[in-house]
Amino acid sequence: MAKAERIKGKSGRPVGSNTGVKARITNMIEKYGDVITLIKDVDRRPGSPSQFKPDYNRMVFWLALAGMTEYEMANVFGISDAGFAVWKKSRPDFMKALQSGKMEAVGVAAHSLFRVATGYTHDAVKLIPN
Repeated sequence: MAKAERIKGKSGRPVGSNTGVKARITNMIEKYGDVITLIKDVDRRPGSPSQFKPDYNRMVFWLALAGMTEYEMANVFGISDAGFAVWKKSRPDFMKALQSGKMEAVGVAAHSLFRVATGYTHDAVKLIPN
């Protein structure tokens, strides 16, 4: 009998692999704990109602602004990549919040790169504890 191979998702990573994702999620929770609310594992059967809640629109904006990938956001919400894609397609307000967060993050990065490229400098201040 042939040896089973791991199924790979769209991103090329094996399905179920979470290399570094847990560490990034933990880091995001520490930084943005007031915004991120982890979803508890729920017994889900095919055809059961969606886990989506209206508060997720605000959460996805902040997660995107913090630089999380869609794969990482799906893990935070406790759903698969495919479920996240369904939410994007079926909920225009969710998609708009996601795009707004990503665009805001790109704008911040572009502004920082522009400042570096044009020779921005600042005085370093070192705090010494007593």
